[in-house]
Amino acid sequence: MNIQYPHLYEITNERSAKNQWYFLNGVRAEYALLIFTAVNSSLSYDGKYITNLALFILLIILLLVRNVINFEQKWYKYRAVTESIKTTKNI
Repeated sequence: MNIQYPHLYEITNERSAKNQWYFLNGVRAEYALLIFTAVNSSLSYDGKYITNLALFILLIILLLVRNVINFEQKWYKYRAVTESIKTTKNI
């Protein structure tokens, strides 16, 4: 038995997956920058402070973008709509 969902289900499901992908990759990038900063601060070389400053600036920009665009909230909203469509279709 193959259940056919409305076109709106497919749209919201795709948008949910896209926003989830953006959110999770943003978190991965944030952790990678934090790890690079920690490793860089433990090394000893001439341009260490400039490199740390650049990494922190990148981290701040990433955090600002994540907070302004708010992929996590969009992901949850699209997921909720998708699940609601699925639930009403099964009734």
